[in-house]
Amino acid sequence: MKLFEASLGKKRLYFAIFVIYCVLGYEFTNKFQFFEPSPLPLMWVDKAIPLIPWTVWIYFSQYIYFFFGLAFIKHVHVMRKLMIAFFFCLTLSFLIFFFYPTTCPRAAMLDPTLSAKMLQLIWKIDAPFNCFPSLHVSLPFTMAFYFYEISRKQAIFLTLWSAAIAVSTLTTDQHYFVDVAGGVILAVIFVPFSSWLYSRLHAEKMAGSP
Repeated sequence: MKLFEASLGKKRLYFAIFVIYCVLGYEFTNKFQFFEPSPLPLMWVDKAIPLIPWTVWIYFSQYIYFFFGLAFIKHVHVMRKLMIAFFFCLTLSFLIFFFYPTTCPRAAMLDPTLSAKMLQLIWKIDAPFNCFPSLHVSLPFTMAFYFYEISRKQAIFLTLWSAAIAVSTLTTDQHYFVDVAGGVILAVIFVPFSSWLYSRLHAEKMAGSP
């Protein structure tokens, strides 16, 4: 029904709020540390995965991912639940970044390729903090999980894309395995919680309407 379709204007508004909150919160906690950053535990997985500069393009594809995902969300209720889940993922992550900052040492890179230069640019812009949990993992998986309410095929596609982005955070030395695990856990927790919260608030709103 058109009544429940998310208009282009609403999607733009929700996306704008999400981007502003994400950028401001991330940049503040990434550039200012009020507590001593702790080094992350290096697991055997991290030692086994080499630095692969060309995977920076998979890492960077997250920004295309969100435009693609939002374009296919038609139902306003799904959009609102997604934004609530994003809010909780971001807020909890920002609190962890602020009160328990972590750092992820990066390998030296001498590769002169375009991919390597792109990765070095990201390293220059994005300081090696705000590691745990990985927002590059939690946010894509959160969107992918909500797509199971829309289209199973699209949801599987986005889940695989999210997994590729998660792996790229390891192969670009942006994160360690524990960060990836933390990001997935956030998505697993906040997707059902946000759906429950939205259903409860929506039911109360409908009950109170004349």
